[in-house]
Amino acid sequence: ILDGECLAYGCFVKLMERLESNFGSLRTVDANFSNLRALLKVMDFELYQLFRKKDVTHFYFAHRWFLVDFKREFDYSNDDGVFLVWETLWAARYAVSSHFQLFIALALLKNYRQVILDREMDFSALVKFFNEMSERHSARKILEKAKLLALSLHSALESQ
Repeated sequence: ILDGECLAYGCFVKLMERLESNFGSLRTVDANFSNLRALLKVMDFELYQLFRKKDVTHFYFAHRWFLVDFKREFDYSNDDGVFLVWETLWAARYAVSSHFQLFIALALLKNYRQVILDREMDFSALVKFFNEMSERHSARKILEKAKLLALSLHSALESQ
């Protein structure tokens, strides 16, 4: 991916610095769960209601998403994969939001919203579904949806 060993090492160091708070006490991951819960409640109340009904508002099914920045969700073999997601996350903290990972998580949920609602998925079903979907999501599609969700929330907040 990167030709220069020094550049690759520098990128790895920055990635580890970014992910450091996700390990140990897991405060950052827990904060992401809480923030995703609030975001879903505001942006898709029907899906939020299903999660409440099925007692999955803890969002533990999304643990791996936040732990390692969606590493397992997107493919490694092409330019429409995890590296595009990581580049976007790194850039978004300066251009859009330092919490853009929440909009990516919300975009994943919204992308499969109808399937989740139709099947009335509980925790086990959500874990199974997203495990089966590993590396099968289109990064470009999810990132575009995440961007539109962030803009939608921003517009809604500005209009109040």
